Amino acid sequence: MLVQALVSEDSNARVDCCRQTRVARHGREHTRFRKNLLALIRMQPGMDHSGGNDTISSMALQSGFKWSDLVITSVAMCSRNFTLIGVPMRHWHRPDTMARIHALKSAAIDAGHRCVLVPENAVQKQPRLENATLIDGSRNVEATATERMALLACLIEFGDCSLSDCATLFHGNDPYGAILNLAAKGIVNMDLDVPIGPHSLVKLPAASRT
Repeated sequence: MLVQALVSEDSNARVDCCRQTRVARHGREHTRFRKNLLALIRMQPGMDHSGGNDTISSMALQSGFKWSDLVITSVAMCSRNFTLIGVPMRHWHRPDTMARIHALKSAAIDAGHRCVLVPENAVQKQPRLENATLIDGSRNVEATATERMALLACLIEFGDCSLSDCATLFHGNDPYGAILNLAAKGIVNMDLDVPIGPHSLVKLPAASRT
């Protein structure tokens, strides 16, 4: 009996240890997923992160989801508010869990919230995520009014220019960061589906070309 009790206690300890490890891993994955999703949001001109959505978060908890199961955040675009529900891939490929997530989305829509499901692999797609991370790290690097006008005048006169050539017009500590911040604001355009480098082209927005 004593041996059985010791074996049972050891087995329970192992289960608890595995559970704690899994919870910690899911917490880290949630933090990374949220950080990457926010970087992509901030990279999109005209899209603003407007915080979380307490109503949908509460509905998720009431539906049996843990805080680390979903990334729930709200954005504003074109004067409309949307809630993005980020779904980790460990859930996306499980039909039973996805049925619960779709039920959550339907309930949120019925409550008056516009919702979009975002699979984790769409957020992790490269090189767009790497570009988003690079741009997000430059969001506090501001160009002066003179630098901004000089860049726009250069693009108007000469057309598309490389990132390194455009950087010569800036005199701050981080000329590349200032240009990337302008791209995030939609002041200039860059192709974000190829890796950003010194030879990446900086362009006028399409509306400025007409």
